[in-house]
Amino acid sequence: MNDKAKDWIVKSYYLVAEQGVDSLSVNLIARTVGKSKSSFYHYFGDLEMFKVALLDHHLRQSENFAAEINNCEHVFPDIINTFISRKIDLLFHKQMRVKRKDPIYKPYIEKTYKLVENAAMDLWTAHFGLDNQKLFSRKLFEFVSEHFLFSMTIDNFDAEWLTEYLQKIGELLYDMRVVKSP
Repeated sequence: MNDKAKDWIVKSYYLVAEQGVDSLSVNLIARTVGKSKSSFYHYFGDLEMFKVALLDHHLRQSENFAAEINNCEHVFPDIINTFISRKIDLLFHKQMRVKRKDPIYKPYIEKTYKLVENAAMDLWTAHFGLDNQKLFSRKLFEFVSEHFLFSMTIDNFDAEWLTEYLQKIGELLYDMRVVKSP
């Protein structure tokens, strides 16, 4: 993809992250990029082909995100800082999750989620002291990921919010361990 076409993708990536997939129209994209609609059709053919190019971009972003996570040694501050630096990628993924039943989005959602999950799992498991409960740790991560994505917003997602969110998970796990079964 040449630099001119990439400009369309990058600016629309931010647009989707902030406003959602349903906000995409050729008119809005052209206005956002500051180019003509004919230029859009020259590079992408139609909106569906553009969406695939946008999803391919998200997959590459997720691969880079996973590589950054793999370089982290601790949740605090490494993972926190990495997630904050990838705010737009996370918000884009959130918007994709809304479309999870759409056959175009579903394989991308699964691939990108697995990249991040696999990269983060060891640190997640160790951070919460779940080394002897790896299956539970993975299932908890899946459950929390969904809640996490739908709780974060462009306005609230910062290091303080993410730290508090992880602390609440830790408190929940602590409470679960001290409560005895009836």
